[in-house]
Amino acid sequence: MGKKRQVTKYKGRKRKRLTADEIVTAALRQQMIAEGRRTAEEEAIKAFLEYEKAQKAIEKEAKEEEVREMVGDSVSEEKPSDEKQTEGPPNTEDEK
Repeated sequence: MGKKRQVTKYKGRKRKRLTADEIVTAALRQQMIAEGRRTAEEEAIKAFLEYEKAQKAIEKEAKEEEVREMVGDSVSEEKPSDEKQTEGPPNTEDEK
């Protein structure tokens, strides 16, 4: 049927001698585990980078919103002065 495993003494402990098939399967198992870890790490890194990009986009949008609010406040304050200027010559931008 199958080969019997030899048992040898090693520093007071008994160790099994592995057959070639067992060594190959153990190596393949460890390789698959390592690949799984690598892919999991890569996916985690990708997810983190996407998160950072999203955070930067949100921060940029928030800054733009603040600028819009500041510009909007200054424009609303300047509107009465703009109405006074409408009595003067027309804007050159409108003519274009």
